[in-house]
Amino acid sequence: MRRYLLLGTDTDVGKTTVAAALCAAALRSGLLVAACKPVETGAPERGDLDVIRAIAGNAVRCVAGARLELAAAPSAAARAAGAAAPSIAACAACVRSAEAGVDAVVVETCGGALTPLSDTEYVADLATALPHYRVLLVAALKLGVLSHSFGVAEYLNAIGRPMDGVVLCERFGPCDAWYLESTEADLAARGLRVVARVAFGDQTNAQRLAASVQSLIDVVPEL
Repeated sequence: MRRYLLLGTDTDVGKTTVAAALCAAALRSGLLVAACKPVETGAPERGDLDVIRAIAGNAVRCVAGARLELAAAPSAAARAAGAAAPSIAACAACVRSAEAGVDAVVVETCGGALTPLSDTEYVADLATALPHYRVLLVAALKLGVLSHSFGVAEYLNAIGRPMDGVVLCERFGPCDAWYLESTEADLAARGLRVVARVAFGDQTNAQRLAASVQSLIDVVPEL
């Protein structure tokens, strides 16, 4: 089974787009795929899983976990609702429920990797509960991308779950070639490998999105 855990450098960096890309690529390869969102805050009428299915197609099986009304970190949203904060254990159980009957699972986390899930856990801690998942960091190409990426990398290394690669997103507009090359060089100099890039303008085009991450789907995981 192909398993992907998408962490973000921040909120609104392109995690949903990358999740849709991976789902579209899996479907194009003839795989049965599930998209899982263990926690979503803001509880929009059209959630991230709806967006993924709208882009990648109705064949994507969608599995949702906790939904919290306030658009804030899960810890704060749960506090505002007078509810218990989501836990890593509950999130991991939600993810595992998505694995039945499919060939690939794409997990989109909420907010940034170091967003507080509860008073004692970060979103990134889900990586330790899902040891068989490839950890991909989605990073928007904008000011601060290097600092945020290095911070997430340091934390993941500290908890013993180094990331498997970075997916760069031209989230807010097309980037100059020199900026792309320089960003990749700075990441590589610190051991972070760019494994895919989503170009600006491809966000709603399933075919181009699938092509941008196809190499990640084509790699058959070790059993």
